Amino acid sequence: MHRILHFVFYVSFTSLFGCAAGSGTTARSEFTDDLTAYRIKVESTRNENASANQAEMVSWGDLAFDASVTKDIDALVAQMARTNLRVESFPGYRIQVYSAGDRNEAEKVIKYLEEKLEIKVPIYLNYEQPNFKVKIGDYTNRVKAYEMHFLLKEEYPDSIIIRDKVAFDVATYLNPLKDKKDEEEKKK
Repeated sequence: MHRILHFVFYVSFTSLFGCAAGSGTTARSEFTDDLTAYRIKVESTRNENASANQAEMVSWGDLAFDASVTKDIDALVAQMARTNLRVESFPGYRIQVYSAGDRNEAEKVIKYLEEKLEIKVPIYLNYEQPNFKVKIGDYTNRVKAYEMHFLLKEEYPDSIIIRDKVAFDVATYLNPLKDKKDEEEKKK
């Protein structure tokens, strides 16, 4: 009986106070898209008669700040560009044609690649304990490395394409068409 009274009280309370009478919906004609009243107002306080070296001050509400921030940002970007010019390597791909513990054999592989196969890309001899590894090329993507790998596969069937830090030539990067122009001039 006690449960029934609670249930009746709950239903009556919910029905009386659950749905408050509203003022109705607003008419569509009252809605406007003009939000200019909420736009932040930024005013320049630079004096037209001030010297060129004086910084322009910008105010935003109660705050005021120096507008020469962009000059500081430009200086930081220039510093980052100078730092990036010193980069000598980046992640890329090489073709590993030899990996074993015999240094003399690794040097023979390099000599064979240079003389018999006339490989014109850089060839590297690295020692990664306990093996000497002969790697070829500085490729920025796997597709370019695959082209050379396809040519080497007959002579070195165990060769593989590996990820490695490859040399970075800033001059070539900044002027990638220079090599093509040089080749065209030699052909003429």
